[in-house]
Amino acid sequence: MKPFEIIAVTNRLACAGDFLQRIEAIAASGVSALMLREKDLSEEDYEALALQVFPLCGRRGVRFIAHQFSAVARRLGCGAIHLPLPVFTKQTPEDLAGLSVGVSVHSVEEARYAASRGAACVVAGHVFQTASKEGLEGRGLGFLAEICRAVSLPVYAIGGISEDNIDAVRKTGAAGACLMSAFMRPPYSGCTNFFRAPFLLRKKPGFPLQSFGCAKRIYAAIPGAARPRGFRLFCTEKIGAPPIPHFFPLGYDISMIRKLLIAAVSFILFSCLSVESKMTLAADGSGTLELVYTVSALARDWDAADSGNSPLPLPVGEADFYRSVAAAPGLTLNSYSRTETSESTVIKAVLGFASLEALNGFVAGGQSAFSLRQEGGVNVFEQIITPGTTGGIDEKTKEFVDAFFKPYTLSFSLTTPRPVRRTVPPGTVSGAQASVSFSLPELIESADSLVWRVEW
Repeated sequence: MKPFEIIAVTNRLACAGDFLQRIEAIAASGVSALMLREKDLSEEDYEALALQVFPLCGRRGVRFIAHQFSAVARRLGCGAIHLPLPVFTKQTPEDLAGLSVGVSVHSVEEARYAASRGAACVVAGHVFQTASKEGLEGRGLGFLAEICRAVSLPVYAIGGISEDNIDAVRKTGAAGACLMSAFMRPPYSGCTNFFRAPFLLRKKPGFPLQSFGCAKRIYAAIPGAARPRGFRLFCTEKIGAPPIPHFFPLGYDISMIRKLLIAAVSFILFSCLSVESKMTLAADGSGTLELVYTVSALARDWDAADSGNSPLPLPVGEADFYRSVAAAPGLTLNSYSRTETSESTVIKAVLGFASLEALNGFVAGGQSAFSLRQEGGVNVFEQIITPGTTGGIDEKTKEFVDAFFKPYTLSFSLTTPRPVRRTVPPGTVSGAQASVSFSLPELIESADSLVWRVEW
């Protein structure tokens, strides 16, 4: 079951104290997202405020949702917008390109209409009587439950939600709740009681917390090794690989390999990740990166139990992606979906990047994992697949690697603006698409660096 999400909704006119300080406190409290909903502002003034609030959310890894002005959301690159239904009906596909769109609804008919027009989620309200809707009765939990049954989209409740009724809201099937007063006005219960309530994190019965602690001790036993922190560390050296490569950062000493392999095997046997990666590159160096990967149910629950401090080397939740994207200017999360079964979760995400420099900042911590240049009129794309292992590895470690990692193959795909001339090392070429595959043991055991070069 996905965690019940709390979304903070702003209203600076109702805010007690300094608004930006309040935003920082909200971002630090553990909310899933923050919606900047300042309805009295012009587009220009709204954008000026958003430029201050968006980075505050990004620093804490909180998803930022713009409101009303889709053009501002696109310019910010935040990837998410919430719209009143009348505004949503006037938007064109171009207005909403690259945005995950939420829509306010007040009936089943409106919810179905929003779903038919491509909304990613709906916010249903007002559920309970609230000061912002003075004199109007709330529509009630039955209304909310009916909306949840009527559409397959995530439904978020809004209006009069407090610590006294939020558990009842969760039981209707709602994906989360949007709160304003609890975050804007004293005693700021949104930043305290809500996030200490037991329903916000329910560990699965029988979940092997001892294994979780053991894995943490494995990481702690590796001198100088950072715990995996989402997509950035996973892609330190390559895209499209199972979650081993982050254990081999650039320049790592050969003496650490055996310990690193033990930690890697422990993790991969636990998480059972398989990954596909497809990049599409435009002439100016912008493009998209599509990732599809499978996470075992055990690893998925492990990740949920450590919410906000994920031990997994790949993002699992949509909020994890937004946190990573928010920390890397020039990137957007174009789409996200997840399909769950009792045994596994399949994650599919499409990232947009304004330049390869932006992508480097996201996947390689600013190092040049990707480059694009011209050589004598020929366009040359290069991607560092592995930096190599100084001196290679000894025979016993090689046997260990071959035994555990033989089934794993790393596959890379690139679509270029014009037909591909050749790839080095040789791969499969079909028109403007090139692809290449490597076995994981081949890369781990390589003493030399390996760079994939594509020319067109």
